[in-house]
Amino acid sequence: MEPKFWAELLRLMGLDGDPDLPDRNDPAQWPALRARLAGVFRTRTRAEWEEIFDGSDACVSPVLSMGEAATHPHNVARGSFVEVGGVTQPAPAPRLLGTLPPDLPPPPGWRTCRTGACPPNRRPSSAIRGCSPDLLRARTP
Repeated sequence: MEPKFWAELLRLMGLDGDPDLPDRNDPAQWPALRARLAGVFRTRTRAEWEEIFDGSDACVSPVLSMGEAATHPHNVARGSFVEVGGVTQPAPAPRLLGTLPPDLPPPPGWRTCRTGACPPNRRPSSAIRGCSPDLLRARTP
């Protein structure tokens, strides 16, 4: 991390000027530095840290769950996730400016009840496209 971003990170974490902070330029001290930063991060919730780092140059972003990532405004605006066969997943990359992703086939081994079988190793559910609840019940082992 560049020095100016590191300095902003330390400032926002309340560690700037701390004489006991392990030297980040010494690989032998990285485990101690990692433990120290982790300890400070554990003192607040993710939401609190998001508020602290929001709009800063500290190069910090929360780790989102797949569900959160798919609905995050940044990813929604960029079409970063697509639904294929009823499953939300990352969109293919690269995407070139002015082009739309093609209609994607379902993942290998994925079949809807319309083709005569449900997804392998999964019980059918009404979330499978094209399946009526009656048809699903009839195909449930």
